[in-house]
Amino acid sequence: MPLPYVVSQAWLRVEQAIRDAVDIPPARPGYRRPARPLNYLGWAREQGLLTNEELGVVRRLREMRNLAAHSLDADITMTDALRDQDIADALIQKLKNATQAKKSE
Repeated sequence: MPLPYVVSQAWLRVEQAIRDAVDIPPARPGYRRPARPLNYLGWAREQGLLTNEELGVVRRLREMRNLAAHSLDADITMTDALRDQDIADALIQKLKNATQAKKSE
């Protein structure tokens, strides 16, 4: 499996977990809800789903994903790909736990 693919998939899974966990603020009339990942990251931080440190880690994952997706020769090592995958798994589990806790309140 190509390493850029592993990195891209790790990001996509984290991005989806964040979207699933965030409570989207109500839209104002005539205002489209943003679909940008950065908006969801901000909401995740505001809602206590991600710490400042975790937010930095998520941003780094996003940067690695952009490198993987947009570079002809992405210098991604096996260590990078596996680390990103492990980080993604841990963040996804944390977000799922937070979502479960909100549902049981």
